[in-house]
Amino acid sequence: MNRQVPVTIQINCSRCGAPFLVQPRQTPITCSYCGLTTSESGKIEVGKLSTISVSDYVRRLVPRELPKSLDHGDNAIKLRTVLIFGREESGKSNTAQIIVDELKKTYGSKNVDSKWFQAENFRTALESKWPRKPIQTLVFEDITNVKLTDDDVKNFFRMRHIMAERTGKREGLCVCIFTLHRFHDMPKSFRSDYDSLIVLSLPMNDWDFNFVSNKIMQEGVKVLEQTEADETHGQAVVSVRRHLLAVTEFPRRPQKKDTIPNLLRKLFRAIAKV
Repeated sequence: MNRQVPVTIQINCSRCGAPFLVQPRQTPITCSYCGLTTSESGKIEVGKLSTISVSDYVRRLVPRELPKSLDHGDNAIKLRTVLIFGREESGKSNTAQIIVDELKKTYGSKNVDSKWFQAENFRTALESKWPRKPIQTLVFEDITNVKLTDDDVKNFFRMRHIMAERTGKREGLCVCIFTLHRFHDMPKSFRSDYDSLIVLSLPMNDWDFNFVSNKIMQEGVKVLEQTEADETHGQAVVSVRRHLLAVTEFPRRPQKKDTIPNLLRKLFRAIAKV
């Protein structure tokens, strides 16, 4: 007698994209990465994105306890790379500052050093003075359309070792934050290797829109479409190592004062909505 071999098919979670094997008509199915569960009909449900605070986001991004060097000879430094995408005046620099502030709350201000550079000065940042602190944060503003040398790209993948060389430490955390407003104009290596993506607004050009929507899925696109009109606070779609898709609130930009030009802009917007 021939035994029937159970047939399995591979599907991808509609929220985080994680692949897993299931049997036909198997229900319910729960994604082991993000927890999204299928409906009884066997189709992946479009669930709501969980809303988390900025502090919760940082806790998910960085390790709770920094690893210790085994023999003070190995490099136990952890690296986290964050991309912040958004159109002009969407609050990219403000968001980077909020992350830096949360890192100081998490590890203590005396343990965190932060440096800000224009992205074209990437090499200058690596050659600058690094204080002997266990948490190093480097913010590179607007890496869009920046031409980096092959050596610069290699150094991007050596950040842990560069921190060890510049600080003399073998334990700690290096957080690199890059802001940008176009994906197709940034170095390919930088958009291929990152730990977290923060999307503050939807791109206008088709290439970037397809790239972003593939990362944040349909749910994230809908969230941003609903919140882009908010001038002071908006929901940013955040992914952490692709297995977590969440929504967290970042102030988009400082509150504008009620000057006459700003009041006129508000009036015109109100009239346009009528």
